[in-house]
Amino acid sequence: MNKLTDDLNLAWDEDGFLGLLRDSSFNHEKGLNLLQILQGISFDDVECIPKDLVSLLWYIPIFMEWQSQRLNLAVNENYITLEAEIHNEIERILGTP
Repeated sequence: MNKLTDDLNLAWDEDGFLGLLRDSSFNHEKGLNLLQILQGISFDDVECIPKDLVSLLWYIPIFMEWQSQRLNLAVNENYITLEAEIHNEIERILGTP
């Protein structure tokens, strides 16, 4: 799980997809890379998900929604699709109430 934590931290880093988004820059390729990381996550055989992983994951959809509104990315078809796909992956990974 250390590699997964490192990969997600990199996405939040200033040069990662989410870090760039925070700085008003949408990098579709890096977003697809994050989606690929998320698609590879499975906690089926894990009873408890480490807190640091949960904190890196749960905030992604909220953050992307805020950035969409702030940067007017709601009109960018690539962003809309990516945001929905990432949201769906987070729901798959963490589950829903």
